Amino acid sequence: MRRTFKYPLFALIVLLIWVCFSSLIYAEFYRYKDENGVLRFTDNLAEVPEDQQPEVKNYKEPDDFLTPEQRAERARKESEEIQEAVKKEVKKKKEARKAERRSMLDGLKKEKAALDTEIAELEKEEQALTQQREKGLITNEAINAYNERMKKFKKRVAAYNKRQKAYNENLKAFNAAKTKK
Repeated sequence: MRRTFKYPLFALIVLLIWVCFSSLIYAEFYRYKDENGVLRFTDNLAEVPEDQQPEVKNYKEPDDFLTPEQRAERARKESEEIQEAVKKEVKKKKEARKAERRSMLDGLKKEKAALDTEIAELEKEEQALTQQREKGLITNEAINAYNERMKKFKKRVAAYNKRQKAYNENLKAFNAAKTKK
């Protein structure tokens, strides 16, 4: 007596589905070390050197044991964590730029105060030189001393002008960077 299967077409379809999709569901990864001692992972056992195939370990990801809903939830959380990390990094960079700008501004203020003090001293010295000249320079010694003081004064004025110009350029760059923001 010969037995016949009642649903041969159905059984064949189930068998085909099981064979086709089982490799997707049960994909295996293997871990081995290459000739340089570097740890490698592959899904093809043929890529593993023959001498290591008996000891090769099957590698499973933690996600392999999760349901699709759990995987989606994990992916959402990881995405949120990445977004949060990016926001923190952006905030950190903004704070660093603010601190740098405050530092630059403090430096500019100190430089301006030093320039203001120096110009006040130069103005006093100029007044003293003018008074000395108005009193009259009678002797050659007095004239030579006056001329020597005047040369030193002009050098100080030239040095001040260079520093003032550099300050103005720094201030201009600072303000230009501020408007770019």
